[in-house]
Amino acid sequence: MMKKSAFVLALFVCSSSAMATTSSVNLPELEWLPTERLSVPSHHSQSQLDLDARAYHEADEFDFPEAEQDLREYHLEGLKLASPDAAYALAVMDLESAQMSPAIFHLLLADRFGSDKAAPVLEQLLPLLSESALSQIENAVEEFVASQLLVAPQKAEKNYETRQTRLTRIAPNGYSISLTERRRPIIYSFPFAFVVAPDGRIAEAWTPPDLQQRIERRAQDEYERFRYEEGDQYTIQFSEIHFQTGIDDVVDALNTFTTPAQNGHRPSQRAVAELTRTLAILDEEALDIPEMLKPSRSMGWFELAARQNFEGAQARLGIGYGRIEWTLFLFQHGSSELKRQSAISILLRLNDSEYRQPVIDYLQRHLEQNPNDELVQAILEQEVE
Repeated sequence: MMKKSAFVLALFVCSSSAMATTSSVNLPELEWLPTERLSVPSHHSQSQLDLDARAYHEADEFDFPEAEQDLREYHLEGLKLASPDAAYALAVMDLESAQMSPAIFHLLLADRFGSDKAAPVLEQLLPLLSESALSQIENAVEEFVASQLLVAPQKAEKNYETRQTRLTRIAPNGYSISLTERRRPIIYSFPFAFVVAPDGRIAEAWTPPDLQQRIERRAQDEYERFRYEEGDQYTIQFSEIHFQTGIDDVVDALNTFTTPAQNGHRPSQRAVAELTRTLAILDEEALDIPEMLKPSRSMGWFELAARQNFEGAQARLGIGYGRIEWTLFLFQHGSSELKRQSAISILLRLNDSEYRQPVIDYLQRHLEQNPNDELVQAILEQEVE
């Protein structure tokens, strides 16, 4: 059961209406300091990543929050994943709405998560606070970190007689998940895409770069299940590979990612969040897993990571799952190989599109520099025909 003070704080971080009054949270009432007296580094509510992605697809295909209420909730999700950008964005929104106490709360969290923008603002604000007010806000920060983060802390209990260590991950809702006693297998599901030639053979297969080495040996059997029946052109197919792994693999991964995640390393934060979700799937009902950790929300994790410029998540969405808005984004901003793969995907999937000619132009330039790329050559010849 969550403690009363933690419950009050949860109301604060989960509802923008609670932001309107500091009396609803365990924060002191503070005299407002006009924003014109502050030097606040600018922060765009929509990151450049979001703006760029939206430029390459229709708005109704991309669920980015427009209203301030939705935008705050979007940043609150990032806050629970220890995102420094989300914490700083909330602080700026608080400053703009004259909420000084929540603003300092979010600035302290942003600084805690590694933001380089929070410190200059805090240097201007903190000297204006009384010692008791600052202590109250700092306590709220510690309580949030202890009870609300989805990047959950790890607890180790050592038995010196048996020389065994029992690891327990403390879930945000107060339940503990034992990492050393469970031995039930976990089902992993990895998305991938592949190009099928007119004769039915697999011309090329793609998996996100962070997964390539782990699954390529298992992939060939899955590829063989697909044959393109029309037989007159190349096509692109999407599928998933499912296989089991032991709980020890997840424990090892958690141990690897936890420290850098707590230090603000975003890819590690995403990895810990996903691994924690994977553990939760093992016994979802018994653990009363929060909604964000349920399997149905897994796509949301990738969306959040992709919007924070994690290329592995962008590749999973754009290449592995075939989400066209991210395929278009990778064509504009991806690494050279991801740009090539996304260009091929666009050409084979979008028959009547304004993007086809720029893609054809790019692939022609690519072929001039890489004359041995047989797949690109064959697809371009197919376009000419």
